[in-house]
Amino acid sequence: MEVGRDMDGKIITEIINDDYLKNNSVKYIDTYEQAQPVKTPVPELIEYDDDIKNHLKELVYMD
Repeated sequence: MEVGRDMDGKIITEIINDDYLKNNSVKYIDTYEQAQPVKTPVPELIEYDDDIKNHLKELVYMD
C-alpha cells in the first residue's frame, strides 16, 4: 500500500526486515483525498412492522 505524502508521520523502516524492504520498497502517492466527494447510493428505507417499532422504542432507538 502506498503512503500519502500529505499524511502526518513517517514509516519507521528501522523495524522492518531489510530483506523485506529490498523486495518491497516504500511507495508514495500525493494523497488519498479526492477532489470530488464520492456519492454513495442511499439504501432504501425499510418498513418495520409494529412489533419491531415498539421494541426499538422501548430500547430508545426510535422516537
